[in-house]
Amino acid sequence: MVTIWGGVIGFVVLALGLFGVWKSIGACTDRLGARTERVKTRLGDRIGRVEKRLMDAFYQALEEPDIGPISRQSPLQLNELGEAVSAEVGGAEWAERVSATLADWIEGKDAYEIQEHCFEVAENFSYTPEEKRGIHQSAFNLGLPAEQVRRVLAIELRNELLKLARLDAGAGGLRATASR
Repeated sequence: MVTIWGGVIGFVVLALGLFGVWKSIGACTDRLGARTERVKTRLGDRIGRVEKRLMDAFYQALEEPDIGPISRQSPLQLNELGEAVSAEVGGAEWAERVSATLADWIEGKDAYEIQEHCFEVAENFSYTPEEKRGIHQSAFNLGLPAEQVRRVLAIELRNELLKLARLDAGAGGLRATASR
């Protein structure tokens, strides 16, 4: 009988031990789950703050009037940086030379069409090796992409063509200065 009671007691002790282990595992799992939720919450909060900072920076960049060499005012104009770029690459001289070849093209075009065409011309123009080096050097010196230097050339070309078309690209907007 002692052995039966010993077996029963052993079984009960083993069952209680297993129950204790199971309860400990459950408590660990609960703590782990709570920690996981806290980490998720903290991580979510941090991601939310980063997203907010990025969006704030994005909207601030949109509100900045003069990022790059071209002012965001309408009509597009060169700002101080754009004037420096133009002076460095000889933009006004280039525009004067190229505008002579486009004088016939502007007949009957409005200011917007002329402007868009100037961006295409400046982007796809067959620059001489010296002009290319000047564009790349200016871009390097001023920390700009070469595309922005070409956009400065486009604005200079547009201004020249608008003069030929007797249109004004002043700060007050484009307006005819003489009848066609």
